[in-house]
Amino acid sequence: MGGDGLYKIGTRNGTCTAGFVAITQENITCIATARHCYLNDAKYYLLPWNSDPTTTYLIGQMNFANLDKIDFGLIPIVGDVRPEPSIRNTDSEKNRELFIDDDIAVSHYGVHLCVSGYYSHVKCGYVRSLSGFASRDKNFYENLFIVGLDVIEGDSGSPLFSYKQNLTRVSLNGILHGGARGNETQGKVAIVITISSILNTLRKVGREISVVTAK
Repeated sequence: MGGDGLYKIGTRNGTCTAGFVAITQENITCIATARHCYLNDAKYYLLPWNSDPTTTYLIGQMNFANLDKIDFGLIPIVGDVRPEPSIRNTDSEKNRELFIDDDIAVSHYGVHLCVSGYYSHVKCGYVRSLSGFASRDKNFYENLFIVGLDVIEGDSGSPLFSYKQNLTRVSLNGILHGGARGNETQGKVAIVITISSILNTLRKVGREISVVTAK
C-alpha cells in the first residue's frame, strides 16, 4: 500500500516510502517513489508500518529515475509483493485502508491534503503555495506545491491525497519530495511533486505510465 516503507539494502541502507502503484507501457507493475531514494546497487523491500527492517518482502531494484526533471523513480516488482491501489491508514479504527479512486491536479490554495508516510503515518494540512521550487544535489525542481505539514526524514516518496466524501476513497495528488522549515508564520512545510508533472514529464520522454486505481 502507499505509505508503507521501502527498506533499501546496498552500499548503505535506508528507508523511504512507497507512493503509489503504476503500470508502464510495457505492462510492468512498479512501485513509484522519490528518485532521491535511489541507490544504484540497492534492493528494495516492502516495510509495513511499525515493523522492523526485514528482507521478507522483496520488491526489486529501481531501474528508472528521472532526476534532472522531477524527483521520481520506479521500482519494477520482481518479488512476491502484490501491491494494492490503496493508502495505508491503519492508525484509524474505521478506515484502515484508503482506496485510490483517481489522480487529480491541485488547483487551489487552501485545499486540505493528507500524507501517509512510513514514519509520520497519516497527517493532514492545507496547501500554502502552488508554485514552489526546490533544489537537491545540484538539481533544480519546479512544479511543486507546498503544504503546511511537518514530515519526517524517511517519508520521502509518500502519497499526498485528498479525501472523497465518504472518507474511504481518495484522490492521489502527488508524492512527497521532502520537508522544509518555512518562515515564522508558515512553520514547517512539505514539498510535493505534483501528479500532473510526473505524468506529463514521463509522457514527454516516452516513458508514459498509468496510475493503478481501485475498482
